[in-house]
Formats: sequence, C-alpha cells, structure tokens
Amino acid sequence: MKSRNIISYIVLLLIVLGVVVTLIEHPLLIIIPLVLFGLIVYWIKKPPAFLNKGRQADNGYYRAASKQSKAKKERPRSKTVPFKVIEGGRDDNDTPRYH
Repeated sequence: MKSRNIISYIVLLLIVLGVVVTLIEHPLLIIIPLVLFGLIVYWIKKPPAFLNKGRQADNGYYRAASKQSKAKKERPRSKTVPFKVIEGGRDDNDTPRYH
C-alpha cells in the first residue's frame, strides 16, 4: 500500500514539475488553453446576448404550454367504477392435472 502512495506522490511531483517548466519556457502553451477553457465555462454559465435571443421566445412558449397542461390536469376526473368479480366455473377441490 505504501508503494502505491509513493508512486502517486512521484507522479504528482512530475506533473507539477512539467507544468512549472512549461510555464517558464513556453507560457502561451498553458495560458491559451486556460483562457479558452475559462471562456467556455463563462459562456455556459452566462451566454452572450446574441446567442440568447432565440431562447427567450421559446421560453415564453414553454411557459404558456405548461400553464395549459396544468389547466387540463386540474379538471375533475370521471367517477371511478369498482372492479367486478366474475365467478369462475372451477371447483376449489379440483387438483391440477399435471400433479
């Protein structure tokens, strides 16, 4: 178990060392992907106005449709009919043929 722990620390140290060396020698290789990732996350959380125009019209339609479906659900339901028991023609004392 300790050997896995040591190997994990060595791999983590090598990853950190590689990132630091890359930042020192070629900083754009790390900065550009981080900026792009940050922009994508930001646009997912808060989309720009030009992308959001089509969604506003759809949201209004969705709200109206959901109100109509709720109004349909609130109607009184029809009267429930209890189940009818149909008497069978078999005697309880009969044993099945396959026993």
